[in-house]
Amino acid sequence: MYDRQPPRKRTYTTATRSAKRPAKNARFVVRRPSRRRAQLLIRRFIIAAIIITAALLAVYGIMQRPRGESGPKALAFSPNDTYASFNDGLLYLSGGQLNFVNAKGTARALLPLGEDGMFYASGQFIVAWRGVQIYILNANGDILYNDRAAAPIQFARVGASYAAVLSPGVDGGQNIDVITHNGTPIWSIDAGTTDILDMQFFGTQDLRLLTVGLDATGAAPSSVVATYEPKRYEVTGNVTLYDQIVYKVFQSGSSMMMVNSVAMTAYDYRCVASASIPPVTVYGWQQRDVRTMTGDSIALFTPISSDDGAVRQARLITSGGETALRLPAPCIDIRLGSRSVYAFASNAVYAARYGTDVFTAYTLPAAIDRVLCVLDGDRAVVASGNDVFWVDLPAQ
Repeated sequence: MYDRQPPRKRTYTTATRSAKRPAKNARFVVRRPSRRRAQLLIRRFIIAAIIITAALLAVYGIMQRPRGESGPKALAFSPNDTYASFNDGLLYLSGGQLNFVNAKGTARALLPLGEDGMFYASGQFIVAWRGVQIYILNANGDILYNDRAAAPIQFARVGASYAAVLSPGVDGGQNIDVITHNGTPIWSIDAGTTDILDMQFFGTQDLRLLTVGLDATGAAPSSVVATYEPKRYEVTGNVTLYDQIVYKVFQSGSSMMMVNSVAMTAYDYRCVASASIPPVTVYGWQQRDVRTMTGDSIALFTPISSDDGAVRQARLITSGGETALRLPAPCIDIRLGSRSVYAFASNAVYAARYGTDVFTAYTLPAAIDRVLCVLDGDRAVVASGNDVFWVDLPAQ
Protein backbone atom coordinates (compact mmCIF):
# COMPACT_ATOMS: atom_id res chain seq x y z
CA MET A 1 0.00 0.00 0.00
CA TYR A 2 1.17 3.40 -0.83
CA ASP A 3 1.51 5.94 1.92
CA ARG A 4 -0.97 8.72 1.38
CA GLN A 5 0.46 12.25 1.53
CA PRO A 6 -1.70 14.96 2.99
CA PRO A 7 -2.78 17.63 0.53
CA ARG A 8 -0.36 20.55 0.12
CA LYS A 9 -1.65 23.84 1.31
CA ARG A 10 -1.29 26.72 -1.16
CA THR A 11 -0.96 30.27 -0.03
CA TYR A 12 -1.96 33.07 -2.45
CA THR A 13 -0.38 36.46 -2.11
CA THR A 14 -1.84 39.61 -3.59
CA ALA A 15 0.62 39.41 -6.48
CA THR A 16 -0.21 35.82 -7.14
CA ARG A 17 -3.93 36.49 -7.06
CA SER A 18 -3.53 39.36 -9.55
CA ALA A 19 -1.54 37.21 -11.91
CA LYS A 20 -3.83 34.24 -11.76
CA ARG A 21 -7.24 35.84 -11.66
CA PRO A 22 -8.78 39.20 -11.05
CA ALA A 23 -9.60 40.31 -7.61
CA LYS A 24 -13.16 40.02 -6.54
CA ASN A 25 -13.93 43.75 -6.88
CA ALA A 26 -11.40 44.61 -9.65
CA ARG A 27 -12.44 47.03 -12.47
CA PHE A 28 -11.20 46.92 -16.09
CA VAL A 29 -9.83 50.32 -17.31
CA VAL A 30 -9.12 51.15 -21.01
CA ARG A 31 -5.89 53.11 -21.23
CA ARG A 32 -6.01 56.32 -23.40
CA PRO A 33 -3.03 58.33 -24.73
CA SER A 34 -1.81 60.89 -22.29
CA ARG A 35 -2.37 64.60 -22.91
CA ARG A 36 1.33 65.04 -23.62
CA ARG A 37 1.28 62.31 -26.23
CA ALA A 38 -1.78 63.90 -27.94
CA GLN A 39 -0.06 67.26 -28.05
CA LEU A 40 2.99 65.64 -29.64
CA LEU A 41 0.85 64.03 -32.34
CA ILE A 42 -0.88 67.33 -33.10
CA ARG A 43 2.47 69.13 -33.31
CA ARG A 44 3.83 66.53 -35.74
CA PHE A 45 0.73 66.92 -37.92
CA ILE A 46 1.09 70.73 -38.02
CA ILE A 47 4.79 70.51 -38.95
CA ALA A 48 4.01 68.06 -41.77
CA ALA A 49 1.26 70.36 -43.09
CA ILE A 50 3.63 73.35 -43.04
CA ILE A 51 6.30 71.42 -44.96
CA ILE A 52 3.81 70.28 -47.62
CA THR A 53 2.37 73.79 -48.01
CA ALA A 54 5.84 75.32 -48.32
CA ALA A 55 6.74 72.81 -51.02
CA LEU A 56 3.59 73.61 -52.99
CA LEU A 57 4.26 77.34 -52.68
CA ALA A 58 7.83 76.93 -53.90
CA VAL A 59 6.82 74.95 -56.95
CA TYR A 60 3.49 76.40 -57.99
CA GLY A 61 2.87 79.49 -55.89
CA ILE A 62 -0.46 80.18 -54.25
CA MET A 63 -3.48 81.23 -56.27
CA GLN A 64 -4.44 84.73 -55.25
CA ARG A 65 -6.36 87.65 -56.59
CA PRO A 66 -4.39 90.52 -58.10
CA ARG A 67 -4.76 93.88 -56.44
CA GLY A 68 -7.71 95.88 -57.66
CA GLU A 69 -10.64 93.82 -56.50
CA SER A 70 -13.07 96.10 -58.37
CA GLY A 71 -12.55 93.97 -61.46
CA PRO A 72 -11.44 94.72 -65.02
CA LYS A 73 -11.90 98.20 -66.53
CA ALA A 74 -13.50 98.12 -69.99
CA LEU A 75 -11.86 100.29 -72.69
CA ALA A 76 -13.70 101.68 -75.70
CA PHE A 77 -11.52 100.48 -78.54
CA SER A 78 -10.82 97.36 -80.57
CA PRO A 79 -7.69 95.20 -80.25
CA ASN A 80 -7.16 95.85 -83.97
CA ASP A 81 -6.87 99.62 -83.43
CA THR A 82 -3.46 101.30 -83.17
CA TYR A 83 -2.41 101.69 -79.54
CA ALA A 84 0.66 102.44 -77.42
CA SER A 85 1.46 102.68 -73.74
CA PHE A 86 2.14 106.22 -72.55
CA ASN A 87 3.51 106.40 -69.02
CA ASP A 88 0.75 104.99 -66.76
CA GLY A 89 -1.94 105.52 -69.41
CA LEU A 90 -2.81 104.39 -72.92
CA LEU A 91 -2.96 106.11 -76.30
CA TYR A 92 -5.17 104.66 -79.01
CA LEU A 93 -6.41 105.66 -82.44
CA SER A 94 -10.02 104.62 -83.03
CA GLY A 95 -12.33 105.91 -85.74
CA GLY A 96 -9.71 108.45 -86.81
CA GLN A 97 -9.62 109.99 -83.32
CA LEU A 98 -6.50 109.94 -81.15
CA ASN A 99 -7.51 109.33 -77.53
CA PHE A 100 -5.79 108.99 -74.18
CA VAL A 101 -6.93 106.97 -71.15
CA ASN A 102 -5.32 108.02 -67.88
CA ALA A 103 -4.52 105.86 -64.87
CA LYS A 104 -8.00 106.43 -63.42
CA GLY A 105 -9.62 105.05 -66.57
CA THR A 106 -10.88 108.42 -67.83
CA ALA A 107 -10.73 108.74 -71.63
CA ARG A 108 -10.05 112.03 -73.38
CA ALA A 109 -10.04 112.89 -77.09
CA LEU A 110 -6.75 114.52 -78.10
CA LEU A 111 -6.76 114.97 -81.83
CA PRO A 112 -8.88 114.22 -84.95
CA LEU A 113 -6.12 112.49 -86.92
CA GLY A 114 -7.93 110.46 -89.58
CA GLU A 115 -8.20 106.75 -90.25
CA ASP A 116 -4.76 106.51 -91.87
CA GLY A 117 -3.00 108.62 -89.25
CA MET A 118 -0.13 107.36 -87.11
CA PHE A 119 1.50 108.36 -83.86
CA TYR A 120 4.52 107.67 -81.64
CA ALA A 121 5.01 108.46 -77.93
CA SER A 122 8.13 108.61 -75.77
CA GLY A 123 8.76 110.10 -72.36
CA GLN A 124 6.50 113.14 -72.02
CA PHE A 125 5.80 113.82 -75.71
CA ILE A 126 3.69 112.54 -78.60
CA VAL A 127 4.24 113.03 -82.32
CA ALA A 128 1.37 112.31 -84.75
CA TRP A 129 1.19 112.56 -88.52
CA ARG A 130 -1.03 111.99 -91.54
CA GLY A 131 0.09 112.71 -95.08
CA VAL A 132 2.09 115.93 -94.83
CA GLN A 133 0.47 117.08 -91.59
CA ILE A 134 2.46 116.78 -88.35
CA TYR A 135 1.54 117.43 -84.70
CA ILE A 136 3.63 117.44 -81.53
CA LEU A 137 1.84 117.21 -78.18
CA ASN A 138 2.96 117.14 -74.57
CA ALA A 139 1.83 114.73 -71.86
CA ASN A 140 -1.18 116.94 -71.02
CA GLY A 141 -2.44 116.68 -74.60
CA ASP A 142 -1.56 120.29 -75.46
CA ILE A 143 -0.58 120.78 -79.10
CA LEU A 144 2.90 122.33 -79.20
CA TYR A 145 3.37 122.24 -82.97
CA ASN A 146 1.03 121.84 -85.92
CA ASP A 147 2.25 122.32 -89.49
CA ARG A 148 2.56 120.84 -92.97
CA ALA A 149 5.79 119.22 -94.13
CA ALA A 150 7.27 119.73 -97.60
CA ALA A 151 6.78 116.04 -98.50
CA PRO A 152 4.61 113.16 -97.31
CA ILE A 153 5.77 111.88 -93.93
CA GLN A 154 6.87 108.26 -93.84
CA PHE A 155 7.19 108.17 -90.05
CA ALA A 156 8.37 110.32 -87.15
CA ARG A 157 9.93 109.94 -83.73
CA VAL A 158 10.09 112.19 -80.67
CA GLY A 159 12.39 112.43 -77.66
CA ALA A 160 12.95 114.65 -74.65
CA SER A 161 14.54 117.45 -76.74
CA TYR A 162 13.72 116.95 -80.43
CA ALA A 163 11.48 115.30 -83.01
CA ALA A 164 12.73 113.62 -86.19
CA VAL A 165 10.63 113.41 -89.36
CA LEU A 166 11.48 111.03 -92.20
CA SER A 167 10.29 111.91 -95.72
CA PRO A 168 11.36 111.19 -99.32
CA GLY A 169 14.48 113.03 -100.50
CA VAL A 170 15.95 113.71 -103.91
CA ASP A 171 17.00 110.99 -106.38
CA GLY A 172 15.14 108.26 -104.52
CA GLY A 173 16.84 108.95 -101.21
CA GLN A 174 15.41 109.84 -97.81
CA ASN A 175 15.63 112.95 -95.69
CA ILE A 176 15.49 113.35 -91.88
CA ASP A 177 14.39 116.71 -90.50
CA VAL A 178 15.26 117.26 -86.85
CA ILE A 179 13.16 119.94 -85.16
CA THR A 180 12.40 121.16 -81.64
CA HIS A 181 9.04 120.50 -80.01
CA ASN A 182 7.75 123.86 -81.22
CA GLY A 183 8.92 123.25 -84.80
CA THR A 184 12.21 125.16 -84.89
CA PRO A 185 14.49 123.48 -87.51
CA ILE A 186 17.73 122.04 -86.11
CA TRP A 187 19.26 119.93 -88.88
CA SER A 188 18.24 118.35 -92.17
CA ILE A 189 20.06 115.05 -92.68
CA ASP A 190 20.47 113.40 -96.08
CA ALA A 191 20.08 109.67 -95.33
CA GLY A 192 21.02 108.64 -98.89
CA THR A 193 19.49 105.62 -100.55
CA THR A 194 19.60 103.43 -97.44
CA ASP A 195 16.07 102.37 -96.55
CA ILE A 196 15.56 103.76 -93.03
CA LEU A 197 13.53 101.28 -90.96
CA ASP A 198 13.60 102.95 -87.56
CA MET A 199 14.88 105.97 -85.66
CA GLN A 200 15.18 106.79 -81.98
CA PHE A 201 16.67 109.42 -79.71
CA PHE A 202 19.04 108.35 -76.94
CA GLY A 203 21.65 109.62 -74.51
CA THR A 204 21.38 112.41 -71.95
CA GLN A 205 18.17 114.38 -72.60
CA ASP A 206 17.84 112.39 -75.86
CA LEU A 207 20.31 114.71 -77.58
CA ARG A 208 21.57 111.99 -79.94
CA LEU A 209 19.71 110.32 -82.81
CA LEU A 210 20.16 106.75 -84.02
CA THR A 211 18.92 105.33 -87.33
CA VAL A 212 18.67 101.72 -88.45
CA GLY A 213 18.61 101.15 -92.20
CA LEU A 214 18.61 98.27 -94.66
CA ASP A 215 21.06 98.00 -97.56
CA ALA A 216 19.81 95.51 -100.12
CA THR A 217 22.24 96.40 -102.90
CA GLY A 218 24.81 93.70 -102.08
CA ALA A 219 24.75 89.94 -102.44
CA ALA A 220 22.95 89.72 -99.09
CA PRO A 221 21.00 92.38 -97.20
CA SER A 222 22.88 94.21 -94.46
CA SER A 223 21.97 96.57 -91.66
CA VAL A 224 23.36 100.10 -91.61
CA VAL A 225 23.36 101.85 -88.24
CA ALA A 226 24.27 105.53 -87.87
CA THR A 227 24.31 107.97 -84.95
CA TYR A 228 24.03 111.77 -85.04
CA GLU A 229 24.35 114.71 -82.69
CA PRO A 230 21.96 117.25 -84.25
CA LYS A 231 22.98 120.21 -82.09
CA ARG A 232 26.54 119.94 -83.43
CA TYR A 233 25.53 118.83 -86.94
CA GLU A 234 27.77 115.83 -86.47
CA VAL A 235 27.64 112.24 -87.68
CA THR A 236 29.10 110.54 -84.61
CA GLY A 237 29.11 106.93 -85.85
CA ASN A 238 28.32 104.62 -88.74
CA VAL A 239 28.61 100.86 -89.12
CA THR A 240 27.48 98.36 -91.74
CA LEU A 241 26.68 94.93 -90.32
CA TYR A 242 27.10 92.62 -93.28
CA ASP A 243 24.74 89.64 -93.55
CA GLN A 244 22.96 90.79 -90.40
CA ILE A 245 19.47 92.21 -90.03
CA VAL A 246 19.15 94.26 -86.86
CA TYR A 247 15.50 94.18 -85.79
CA LYS A 248 15.78 95.85 -82.38
CA VAL A 249 17.99 98.53 -80.80
CA PHE A 250 17.63 99.72 -77.21
CA GLN A 251 19.70 101.68 -74.73
CA SER A 252 21.19 100.01 -71.66
CA GLY A 253 23.27 102.33 -69.54
CA SER A 254 25.73 104.04 -71.85
CA SER A 255 25.54 101.27 -74.46
CA MET A 256 23.28 100.68 -77.44
CA MET A 257 22.21 97.02 -77.60
CA MET A 258 21.69 95.81 -81.17
CA VAL A 259 19.74 92.58 -81.63
CA ASN A 260 19.75 90.37 -84.72
CA SER A 261 18.76 86.74 -85.26
CA VAL A 262 22.10 85.45 -83.96
CA ALA A 263 23.37 87.71 -81.18
CA MET A 264 22.76 90.76 -79.03
CA THR A 265 25.80 93.04 -79.16
CA ALA A 266 26.67 96.22 -77.23
CA TYR A 267 27.91 99.30 -79.10
CA ASP A 268 28.86 102.77 -77.94
CA TYR A 269 27.41 105.99 -79.38
CA ARG A 270 30.11 105.94 -82.09
CA CYS A 271 28.88 102.53 -83.31
CA VAL A 272 31.98 100.73 -82.00
CA ALA A 273 31.40 97.27 -80.51
CA SER A 274 32.06 97.12 -76.77
CA ALA A 275 35.23 95.34 -75.64
CA SER A 276 33.97 94.94 -72.05
CA ILE A 277 30.46 93.57 -72.74
CA PRO A 278 30.58 90.27 -74.66
CA PRO A 279 27.87 89.48 -77.23
CA VAL A 280 25.06 87.21 -76.07
CA THR A 281 23.97 84.40 -78.37
CA VAL A 282 20.24 84.51 -79.04
CA TYR A 283 19.98 82.16 -82.03
CA GLY A 284 16.58 80.47 -81.96
CA TRP A 285 15.20 83.18 -79.64
CA GLN A 286 13.32 86.39 -80.34
CA GLN A 287 13.19 89.55 -78.27
CA ARG A 288 9.66 89.92 -76.95
CA ASP A 289 9.95 92.90 -74.61
CA VAL A 290 12.44 95.33 -73.09
CA ARG A 291 12.20 97.60 -70.07
CA THR A 292 14.65 100.32 -69.11
CA MET A 293 15.52 100.33 -65.43
CA THR A 294 17.77 102.67 -63.47
CA GLY A 295 21.15 102.49 -65.20
CA ASP A 296 20.32 99.26 -67.05
CA SER A 297 17.75 97.51 -69.21
CA ILE A 298 16.12 94.09 -69.07
CA ALA A 299 15.55 92.25 -72.35
CA LEU A 300 13.02 89.42 -72.52
CA PHE A 301 13.54 86.61 -75.04
CA THR A 302 11.32 83.63 -75.87
CA PRO A 303 11.87 80.69 -78.27
CA ILE A 304 10.99 81.42 -81.90
CA SER A 305 9.38 78.05 -82.62
CA SER A 306 6.50 76.48 -80.73
CA ASP A 307 4.13 73.81 -82.01
CA ASP A 308 1.05 75.37 -80.43
CA GLY A 309 2.26 78.96 -80.09
CA ALA A 310 2.37 78.73 -76.30
CA VAL A 311 5.20 80.20 -74.23
CA ARG A 312 6.85 77.72 -71.86
CA GLN A 313 10.25 79.25 -71.18
CA ALA A 314 12.01 82.61 -71.35
CA ARG A 315 15.33 84.37 -70.83
CA LEU A 316 15.89 87.64 -68.98
CA ILE A 317 19.14 89.26 -70.10
CA THR A 318 20.84 92.27 -68.52
CA SER A 319 24.36 93.64 -68.65
CA GLY A 320 25.03 91.78 -65.41
CA GLY A 321 23.94 88.32 -66.52
CA GLU A 322 21.00 86.14 -67.46
CA THR A 323 18.09 84.41 -65.73
CA ALA A 324 16.48 81.34 -67.33
CA LEU A 325 12.77 80.94 -66.62
CA ARG A 326 10.58 77.88 -66.97
CA LEU A 327 6.92 78.84 -66.77
CA PRO A 328 4.57 76.90 -64.45
CA ALA A 329 2.13 76.29 -67.32
CA PRO A 330 1.83 77.04 -71.06
CA CYS A 331 1.06 80.75 -71.49
CA ILE A 332 -0.31 82.95 -74.26
CA ASP A 333 2.14 85.82 -73.61
CA ILE A 334 4.82 87.11 -71.28
CA ARG A 335 5.70 90.75 -70.50
CA LEU A 336 7.94 92.85 -68.26
CA GLY A 337 6.64 94.97 -65.41
CA SER A 338 8.33 97.48 -63.15
CA ARG A 339 9.57 94.87 -60.63
CA SER A 340 8.46 91.51 -62.00
CA VAL A 341 8.01 89.48 -65.15
CA TYR A 342 4.40 88.45 -65.85
CA ALA A 343 3.36 85.35 -67.79
CA PHE A 344 -0.30 85.25 -68.87
CA ALA A 345 -2.52 82.20 -69.24
CA SER A 346 -6.17 82.44 -70.26
CA ASN A 347 -7.40 82.70 -66.67
CA ALA A 348 -4.27 83.33 -64.59
CA VAL A 349 -1.13 85.42 -64.43
CA TYR A 350 2.16 84.14 -63.06
CA ALA A 351 4.54 86.68 -61.50
CA ALA A 352 8.25 86.29 -60.72
CA ARG A 353 10.31 89.02 -59.11
CA TYR A 354 13.39 90.07 -61.08
CA GLY A 355 16.40 88.08 -59.97
CA THR A 356 14.36 84.97 -59.09
CA ASP A 357 12.92 82.08 -61.08
CA VAL A 358 10.00 81.30 -58.74
CA PHE A 359 6.53 82.20 -60.00
CA THR A 360 3.46 82.99 -57.93
CA ALA A 361 0.07 82.31 -59.53
CA TYR A 362 -2.87 84.73 -59.39
CA THR A 363 -6.33 84.28 -60.84
CA LEU A 364 -7.45 86.83 -63.42
CA PRO A 365 -10.86 88.48 -62.94
CA ALA A 366 -11.84 87.51 -66.50
CA ALA A 367 -10.70 85.09 -69.20
CA ILE A 368 -8.38 86.59 -71.86
CA ASP A 369 -6.99 85.50 -75.20
CA ARG A 370 -4.54 88.34 -75.94
CA VAL A 371 -2.19 90.73 -74.12
CA LEU A 372 -1.78 94.13 -75.77
CA CYS A 373 0.71 95.85 -73.46
CA VAL A 374 1.72 96.50 -69.85
CA LEU A 375 1.57 100.10 -68.65
CA ASP A 376 3.71 101.83 -66.06
CA GLY A 377 2.29 101.02 -62.65
CA ASP A 378 1.93 97.33 -63.60
CA ARG A 379 -1.46 97.45 -65.30
CA ALA A 380 -2.05 95.09 -68.23
CA VAL A 381 -4.20 95.94 -71.24
CA VAL A 382 -5.75 92.65 -72.38
CA ALA A 383 -8.45 91.44 -74.74
CA SER A 384 -11.10 88.76 -74.87
CA GLY A 385 -12.43 88.58 -78.40
CA ASN A 386 -13.17 92.18 -79.41
CA ASP A 387 -13.50 93.38 -75.82
CA VAL A 388 -10.52 95.30 -74.44
CA PHE A 389 -10.01 96.00 -70.75
CA TRP A 390 -7.24 96.48 -68.28
CA VAL A 391 -6.46 94.64 -65.07
CA ASP A 392 -4.18 95.55 -62.18
CA LEU A 393 -1.28 93.12 -61.93
CA PRO A 394 -0.10 91.75 -58.57
CA ALA A 395 2.48 93.87 -56.78
CA GLN A 396 5.55 91.74 -56.04
